[in-house]
Amino acid sequence: MLDYTDQLRDHFFNPRNAGVLEAANAVGEAGSLAEGNAIRLMLRIDAATRIVEAARFQAFGGPAIAACSVLTELVEGRSVEAAQRLTGADIDAALGGAGRAAALRRSWAAGVAGGAGAVSRRRSAGAEAGGAGSRGEDPRAEA
Repeated sequence: MLDYTDQLRDHFFNPRNAGVLEAANAVGEAGSLAEGNAIRLMLRIDAATRIVEAARFQAFGGPAIAACSVLTELVEGRSVEAAQRLTGADIDAALGGAGRAAALRRSWAAGVAGGAGAVSRRRSAGAEAGGAGSRGEDPRAEA
Protein backbone atom coordinates (compact mmCIF):
# COMPACT_ATOMS: atom_id res chain seq x y z
CA MET A 1 0.00 0.00 0.00
CA LEU A 2 3.01 2.27 -0.09
CA ASP A 3 2.20 3.36 -3.65
CA TYR A 4 -1.22 4.77 -2.69
CA THR A 5 -1.70 8.42 -1.76
CA ASP A 6 -2.30 9.44 1.83
CA GLN A 7 -5.83 10.48 0.92
CA LEU A 8 -6.68 7.10 -0.64
CA ARG A 9 -5.24 5.20 2.35
CA ASP A 10 -7.16 7.46 4.75
CA HIS A 11 -10.48 6.86 2.96
CA PHE A 12 -9.76 3.12 2.75
CA PHE A 13 -8.85 2.66 6.43
CA ASN A 14 -11.32 5.28 7.72
CA PRO A 15 -14.22 5.27 5.25
CA ARG A 16 -16.73 8.04 5.67
CA ASN A 17 -20.46 7.39 5.33
CA ALA A 18 -20.19 3.61 5.03
CA GLY A 19 -23.32 1.60 5.74
CA VAL A 20 -26.99 1.58 4.93
CA LEU A 21 -28.96 4.80 4.54
CA GLU A 22 -32.37 3.82 5.88
CA ALA A 23 -34.24 6.80 4.43
CA ALA A 24 -32.64 6.63 0.96
CA ASN A 25 -34.82 7.66 -1.94
CA ALA A 26 -32.16 7.01 -4.58
CA VAL A 27 -30.12 3.81 -4.83
CA GLY A 28 -27.66 2.70 -7.51
CA GLU A 29 -25.39 -0.31 -7.87
CA ALA A 30 -22.35 -0.99 -10.03
CA GLY A 31 -19.75 -3.70 -10.41
CA SER A 32 -19.91 -7.35 -9.49
CA LEU A 33 -19.24 -9.34 -6.33
CA ALA A 34 -17.94 -12.14 -8.55
CA GLU A 35 -15.32 -9.76 -9.98
CA GLY A 36 -14.40 -8.47 -6.52
CA ASN A 37 -15.57 -4.89 -6.98
CA ALA A 38 -19.15 -4.00 -6.21
CA ILE A 39 -20.74 -0.82 -4.88
CA ARG A 40 -24.15 0.35 -3.73
CA LEU A 41 -24.63 4.10 -3.43
CA MET A 42 -27.62 5.37 -1.43
CA LEU A 43 -28.74 9.00 -1.44
CA ARG A 44 -31.46 10.99 0.29
CA ILE A 45 -32.46 13.81 -2.04
CA ASP A 46 -34.79 16.59 -0.92
CA ALA A 47 -37.61 16.56 -3.49
CA ALA A 48 -38.27 20.31 -3.17
CA THR A 49 -34.68 21.60 -3.39
CA ARG A 50 -33.09 18.61 -5.22
CA ILE A 51 -30.16 18.82 -2.79
CA VAL A 52 -28.39 15.63 -1.71
CA GLU A 53 -29.01 15.67 2.04
CA ALA A 54 -27.21 12.42 2.88
CA ALA A 55 -25.11 9.82 1.07
CA ARG A 56 -24.00 6.35 2.21
CA PHE A 57 -22.39 3.41 0.49
CA GLN A 58 -21.63 -0.26 0.74
CA ALA A 59 -18.60 -1.51 -1.19
CA PHE A 60 -16.59 -4.64 -1.78
CA GLY A 61 -13.05 -4.01 -3.07
CA GLY A 62 -10.31 -1.72 -1.74
CA PRO A 63 -10.25 1.12 -4.27
CA ALA A 64 -14.06 1.05 -4.37
CA ILE A 65 -14.20 1.72 -0.63
CA ALA A 66 -11.97 4.77 -0.93
CA ALA A 67 -13.71 6.06 -4.06
CA CYS A 68 -17.18 5.69 -2.52
CA SER A 69 -16.05 7.28 0.73
CA VAL A 70 -14.76 10.39 -1.00
CA LEU A 71 -17.76 10.46 -3.36
CA THR A 72 -20.18 10.65 -0.44
CA GLU A 73 -18.26 13.66 0.85
CA LEU A 74 -18.33 15.29 -2.59
CA VAL A 75 -22.08 14.87 -3.20
CA GLU A 76 -23.55 15.77 0.19
CA GLY A 77 -24.90 19.31 0.11
CA ARG A 78 -24.80 19.55 -3.69
CA SER A 79 -27.71 19.76 -6.04
CA VAL A 80 -28.56 16.69 -8.08
CA GLU A 81 -27.38 18.56 -11.17
CA ALA A 82 -24.01 19.36 -9.57
CA ALA A 83 -23.64 15.73 -8.43
CA GLN A 84 -24.33 14.58 -11.99
CA ARG A 85 -21.46 16.73 -13.23
CA LEU A 86 -18.89 15.01 -10.98
CA THR A 87 -16.38 13.00 -12.96
CA GLY A 88 -13.84 10.31 -12.29
CA ALA A 89 -11.21 13.05 -12.44
CA ASP A 90 -12.95 14.87 -9.56
CA ILE A 91 -12.85 11.73 -7.43
CA ASP A 92 -9.26 11.00 -8.45
CA ALA A 93 -8.21 14.53 -7.48
CA ALA A 94 -9.94 14.17 -4.10
CA LEU A 95 -7.98 10.94 -3.58
CA GLY A 96 -4.65 12.64 -4.18
CA GLY A 97 -4.26 12.65 -7.95
CA ALA A 98 -1.59 10.87 -9.95
CA GLY A 99 0.61 8.10 -8.62
CA ARG A 100 1.36 4.44 -9.28
CA ALA A 101 -2.25 3.54 -8.45
CA ALA A 102 -3.77 6.36 -10.50
CA ALA A 103 -5.07 4.12 -13.29
CA LEU A 104 -6.88 1.88 -10.82
CA ARG A 105 -8.34 4.88 -8.98
CA ARG A 106 -9.44 6.49 -12.26
CA SER A 107 -11.13 3.29 -13.39
CA TRP A 108 -13.17 2.98 -10.20
CA ALA A 109 -13.64 6.72 -9.84
CA ALA A 110 -15.20 6.84 -13.30
CA GLY A 111 -17.53 4.00 -12.38
CA VAL A 112 -18.49 5.55 -9.06
CA ALA A 113 -19.03 9.01 -10.55
CA GLY A 114 -21.11 7.44 -13.28
CA GLY A 115 -23.06 5.65 -10.55
CA ALA A 116 -23.82 8.96 -8.86
CA GLY A 117 -25.12 10.36 -12.11
CA ALA A 118 -27.07 7.20 -12.83
CA VAL A 119 -28.57 7.23 -9.33
CA SER A 120 -29.71 10.81 -9.58
CA ARG A 121 -31.00 10.44 -13.17
CA ARG A 122 -32.88 7.20 -12.52
CA ARG A 123 -34.11 7.90 -9.03
CA SER A 124 -34.82 11.59 -8.74
CA ALA A 125 -37.95 11.17 -10.84
CA GLY A 126 -39.01 8.22 -8.67
CA ALA A 127 -38.23 10.13 -5.49
CA GLU A 128 -40.32 13.08 -6.61
CA ALA A 129 -43.18 10.73 -7.43
CA GLY A 130 -42.75 8.94 -4.11
CA GLY A 131 -41.41 5.80 -5.80
CA ALA A 132 -39.56 3.17 -3.83
CA GLY A 133 -36.60 2.99 -6.20
CA SER A 134 -34.77 0.90 -8.70
CA ARG A 135 -31.37 -0.54 -9.30
CA GLY A 136 -28.98 1.50 -11.45
CA GLU A 137 -27.04 -0.06 -14.28
CA ASP A 138 -23.28 -0.48 -14.30
CA PRO A 139 -22.13 3.03 -15.34
CA ARG A 140 -18.84 1.72 -16.70
CA ALA A 141 -20.77 0.32 -19.66
CA GLU A 142 -21.61 3.89 -20.67
CA ALA A 143 -18.00 5.09 -20.67
